[in-house]
Amino acid sequence: MQDGTTASGAFDTDVLILGGSLLGVELVHQLLRRSGRAMPRFTVVDRLAKHDYIPLCHERLTARLTVEESTLDTQTYVTSHGGEYVVGEIIGLDPERRTVTLASGRTLRGRTVVVALGSDVAPPPRISAEGSSGRGESAPPTRRTEHPTGLKFARELAPVHAALLALGDRAARIAVVGGGISGCELAGELAVWATDKKDVTVTLVQRGERLLEGLTPFVSRAALRVLKRQRVDVRLGCSMQIDADGTARIHGHDEMSEPAFDLVIWSVGVTPPPIARTLGLSTDAQGWLRVSPTLECLSDDAPSALTHAGVFAGGDIVQIYEGSTPIRAMRRAIEAIVQAGAIAKNVLTLLGAKDEASGRTALRVYRPLRDFPHGVSLGARSLLVLGPICFDLFAFTVWFRRFLMWRYLARYAPRR
Repeated sequence: MQDGTTASGAFDTDVLILGGSLLGVELVHQLLRRSGRAMPRFTVVDRLAKHDYIPLCHERLTARLTVEESTLDTQTYVTSHGGEYVVGEIIGLDPERRTVTLASGRTLRGRTVVVALGSDVAPPPRISAEGSSGRGESAPPTRRTEHPTGLKFARELAPVHAALLALGDRAARIAVVGGGISGCELAGELAVWATDKKDVTVTLVQRGERLLEGLTPFVSRAALRVLKRQRVDVRLGCSMQIDADGTARIHGHDEMSEPAFDLVIWSVGVTPPPIARTLGLSTDAQGWLRVSPTLECLSDDAPSALTHAGVFAGGDIVQIYEGSTPIRAMRRAIEAIVQAGAIAKNVLTLLGAKDEASGRTALRVYRPLRDFPHGVSLGARSLLVLGPICFDLFAFTVWFRRFLMWRYLARYAPRR
């Protein structure tokens, strides 16, 4: 490795990783595996010291899976392998100097930087209404509805779990808004939770005409059958309307004939984290970081073929561009894992180069995965999706996804 200094000053670390969730922790694993005794100095910065296993957050919501058995002690893993772990809020990045600034005022400078800050859950749409159907009819008496969103982390799940418990044994109506994978999984999990509660109904509201629009119609029909079999009331071609007093009703059906919902959980897709636009890096119209096929961050001040040398990004936060053309990626956990391997190779190549130019010419191009088998857990039943088709494997995929979680926790277990 180089001596850690440049004409503009010393570096605090060789690899500065911004974000300690899936991509960040897998990058540490890949660096350890590929560098051997020549392991570069590395630092991970994240606002959390521990990370939840996000793919099964729906099971954590209903306490079918406990927080204790599904949390990774990321800080201990990193420090046990000789890295530095900084718990702090990132507020800015100078990509030219490869320096990050934290809310505490501390700055860190890396010879290379990797942005692994993930994504946020899209906020719920706020649709105001006048309290009537528009047909001259008066709305029935209503009560305010709870509207939680952003169900990815323990701090977000806890209040929703409390809201479920607060329903007690009384009659209640729960709605999940969004018919993507997260929404379908959440609706199925709530159906399991409500099995012994005769007066609790679960409704899944989807604006589109089918569920799982990112998958094939065959898979959509299978998911619809499985959810209906578990007494989930699926409303397609509908949206959730929010009255001025916060009451939620379905728009698209005869909403005036049914009571308001007691709890509405929004699961309507992902959005770039707000910090993406404050890092001094190029973003597209949606706010995703623009990266080249080598996963280096592109610059707004240069042609698209040029990048911020030594500044990489991956995971949910990025959109890969080949020239001016975006390249489709899956934005799934497996994609982040594969990207981490590609970034590790390029980081080590750049660190080992005698000069920056020779390092850049040797960097490898990352090719996004076209598809990958995966499971969709729908409460008591599950689907194994293989490209255009799927198989209803009862609870097998639910168990298998637990198995993957156990492997995940074992992969990043601290060194003893």
